[in-house]
Amino acid sequence: QAGKHIGVMQIYADASPIIDRIFPKTITIALIVVCAFSALYAALFFSVFRADRAIAKWQKSIRDNTQKLAASEERLRGAIETSMDAVVQINAGGGIIDWNSQTEAIFGWPRAEVIGRAVHETIIPPQHREAHLQGMKHFLLTGDGPVLNKRIEIAGLHRDGHEFPIELTV
Repeated sequence: QAGKHIGVMQIYADASPIIDRIFPKTITIALIVVCAFSALYAALFFSVFRADRAIAKWQKSIRDNTQKLAASEERLRGAIETSMDAVVQINAGGGIIDWNSQTEAIFGWPRAEVIGRAVHETIIPPQHREAHLQGMKHFLLTGDGPVLNKRIEIAGLHRDGHEFPIELTV
Protein backbone atom coordinates (compact mmCIF):
# COMPACT_ATOMS: atom_id res chain seq x y z
CA GLN A 1 0.00 0.00 0.00
CA ALA A 2 1.17 3.34 -0.91
CA GLY A 3 1.93 5.85 1.75
CA LYS A 4 2.26 3.40 4.61
CA HIS A 5 5.50 2.91 6.36
CA ILE A 6 6.56 -0.60 6.88
CA GLY A 7 9.64 0.24 8.86
CA VAL A 8 12.77 2.32 8.97
CA MET A 9 15.94 1.24 7.47
CA GLN A 10 19.13 2.94 8.55
CA ILE A 11 22.22 2.78 6.35
CA TYR A 12 25.49 3.56 7.96
CA ALA A 13 28.20 4.45 5.58
CA ASP A 14 30.91 7.01 5.19
CA ALA A 15 29.08 9.69 3.34
CA SER A 16 32.21 11.66 2.41
CA PRO A 17 33.38 11.31 -1.15
CA ILE A 18 36.45 9.22 -1.89
CA ILE A 19 38.65 12.31 -2.33
CA ASP A 20 38.02 13.26 1.28
CA ARG A 21 39.37 9.92 2.43
CA ILE A 22 42.45 10.18 0.17
CA PHE A 23 43.16 13.85 0.83
CA PRO A 24 44.74 13.45 4.29
CA LYS A 25 47.11 10.80 2.90
CA THR A 26 47.97 13.03 -0.08
CA ILE A 27 48.81 15.93 2.22
CA THR A 28 51.01 13.67 4.36
CA ILE A 29 52.87 12.30 1.32
CA ALA A 30 53.28 15.80 -0.12
CA LEU A 31 54.68 17.07 3.16
CA ILE A 32 57.12 14.17 3.32
CA VAL A 33 58.23 14.82 -0.26
CA VAL A 34 58.60 18.56 0.39
CA CYS A 35 60.63 17.89 3.54
CA ALA A 36 62.84 15.38 1.74
CA PHE A 37 63.52 17.78 -1.13
CA SER A 38 64.14 20.60 1.32
CA ALA A 39 66.69 18.49 3.14
CA LEU A 40 68.37 17.53 -0.13
CA TYR A 41 68.41 21.16 -1.28
CA ALA A 42 69.88 22.29 2.04
CA ALA A 43 72.55 19.59 1.85
CA LEU A 44 73.35 20.55 -1.73
CA PHE A 45 73.43 24.25 -0.86
CA PHE A 46 75.81 23.72 2.04
CA SER A 47 77.98 21.38 -0.04
CA VAL A 48 78.24 24.00 -2.77
CA PHE A 49 78.89 26.67 -0.14
CA ARG A 50 81.69 24.58 1.37
CA ALA A 51 83.09 23.84 -2.08
CA ASP A 52 83.06 27.56 -2.93
CA ARG A 53 84.96 28.31 0.27
CA ALA A 54 87.47 25.56 -0.49
CA ILE A 55 87.95 26.85 -4.04
CA ALA A 56 88.44 30.38 -2.72
CA LYS A 57 91.12 29.07 -0.32
CA TRP A 58 92.84 27.19 -3.15
CA GLN A 59 92.75 30.27 -5.36
CA LYS A 60 94.27 32.37 -2.59
CA SER A 61 96.93 29.71 -2.01
CA ILE A 62 97.74 29.65 -5.73
CA ARG A 63 97.99 33.47 -5.80
CA ASP A 64 100.21 33.48 -2.71
CA ASN A 65 102.45 30.72 -4.06
CA THR A 66 102.66 32.43 -7.45
CA GLN A 67 103.77 35.64 -5.76
CA LYS A 68 106.33 33.74 -3.67
CA LEU A 69 107.60 31.97 -6.77
CA ALA A 70 107.91 35.27 -8.66
CA ALA A 71 109.82 36.80 -5.74
CA SER A 72 112.08 33.75 -5.56
CA GLU A 73 112.73 33.84 -9.30
CA GLU A 74 113.54 37.55 -9.03
CA ARG A 75 116.07 36.86 -6.26
CA LEU A 76 117.59 34.01 -8.28
CA ARG A 77 117.76 36.17 -11.39
CA GLY A 78 119.49 38.88 -9.35
CA ALA A 79 122.03 36.40 -8.02
CA ILE A 80 122.69 34.99 -11.49
CA GLU A 81 122.94 38.43 -13.06
CA THR A 82 125.46 39.68 -10.50
CA SER A 83 127.55 36.50 -10.56
CA MET A 84 131.19 36.85 -11.54
CA ASP A 85 130.81 33.60 -13.51
CA ALA A 86 129.07 33.00 -16.80
CA VAL A 87 125.73 31.27 -16.24
CA VAL A 88 123.97 29.55 -19.13
CA GLN A 89 120.62 27.84 -18.59
CA ILE A 90 119.31 25.39 -21.17
CA ASN A 91 116.14 23.34 -21.52
CA ALA A 92 115.90 19.57 -22.12
CA GLY A 93 116.23 20.11 -25.87
CA GLY A 94 119.50 22.02 -25.44
CA GLY A 95 117.94 25.41 -26.21
CA ILE A 96 119.31 28.40 -24.33
CA ILE A 97 116.64 29.80 -21.98
CA ASP A 98 118.77 32.24 -19.98
CA TRP A 99 122.17 33.86 -20.18
CA ASN A 100 123.66 36.38 -17.78
CA SER A 101 125.68 39.53 -18.56
CA GLN A 102 128.99 37.85 -17.64
CA THR A 103 128.25 35.20 -20.29
CA GLU A 104 127.70 38.00 -22.82
CA ALA A 105 131.13 39.45 -21.96
CA ILE A 106 132.92 36.09 -22.09
CA PHE A 107 131.36 34.58 -25.22
CA GLY A 108 130.56 37.79 -27.13
CA TRP A 109 126.88 37.03 -27.73
CA PRO A 110 124.15 39.42 -26.50
CA ARG A 111 121.47 37.65 -24.48
CA ALA A 112 118.72 38.67 -26.91
CA GLU A 113 120.50 36.89 -29.77
CA VAL A 114 121.06 33.56 -28.02
CA ILE A 115 117.75 32.91 -26.25
CA GLY A 116 116.17 29.95 -28.05
CA ARG A 117 119.33 28.97 -29.94
CA ALA A 118 120.93 25.55 -29.45
CA VAL A 119 123.79 25.77 -26.96
CA HIS A 120 125.90 23.27 -28.92
CA GLU A 121 125.77 25.51 -32.01
CA THR A 122 126.54 28.67 -30.05
CA ILE A 123 129.37 28.19 -27.53
CA ILE A 124 130.55 24.58 -27.91
CA PRO A 125 133.41 24.05 -30.39
CA PRO A 126 132.63 21.67 -33.27
CA GLN A 127 134.92 18.89 -31.98
CA HIS A 128 132.91 18.70 -28.68
CA ARG A 129 129.39 18.97 -30.07
CA GLU A 130 128.72 15.28 -30.63
CA ALA A 131 129.96 14.41 -27.11
CA HIS A 132 127.70 17.13 -25.71
CA LEU A 133 124.65 15.82 -27.60
CA GLN A 134 125.35 12.24 -26.48
CA GLY A 135 125.84 13.41 -22.89
CA MET A 136 122.52 15.29 -22.98
CA LYS A 137 120.75 12.23 -24.38
CA HIS A 138 122.28 10.01 -21.68
CA PHE A 139 121.37 12.51 -18.95
CA LEU A 140 117.74 12.78 -20.12
CA LEU A 141 117.40 8.98 -20.11
CA THR A 142 119.19 8.23 -16.84
CA GLY A 143 119.50 11.47 -14.85
CA ASP A 144 123.22 10.80 -14.65
CA GLY A 145 126.23 12.11 -16.51
CA PRO A 146 130.04 12.03 -16.33
CA VAL A 147 130.41 15.83 -15.97
CA LEU A 148 127.65 16.45 -13.44
CA ASN A 149 128.78 18.19 -10.23
CA LYS A 150 132.38 18.34 -11.42
CA ARG A 151 134.54 21.22 -12.60
CA ILE A 152 136.20 20.35 -15.91
CA GLU A 153 138.52 22.28 -18.19
CA ILE A 154 137.42 22.37 -21.80
CA ALA A 155 137.38 24.77 -24.75
CA GLY A 156 134.59 27.28 -25.30
CA LEU A 157 133.67 28.99 -28.56
CA HIS A 158 133.55 32.80 -28.80
CA ARG A 159 131.10 34.48 -31.17
CA ASP A 160 133.96 35.53 -33.45
CA GLY A 161 134.98 31.85 -33.82
CA HIS A 162 138.08 31.62 -31.66
CA GLU A 163 138.30 28.95 -29.01
CA PHE A 164 139.49 29.65 -25.49
CA PRO A 165 139.87 27.60 -22.30
CA ILE A 166 136.96 27.56 -19.84
CA GLU A 167 136.14 25.84 -16.57
CA LEU A 168 132.73 24.20 -16.80
CA THR A 169 130.44 23.00 -14.03
CA VAL A 170 127.15 21.31 -14.83
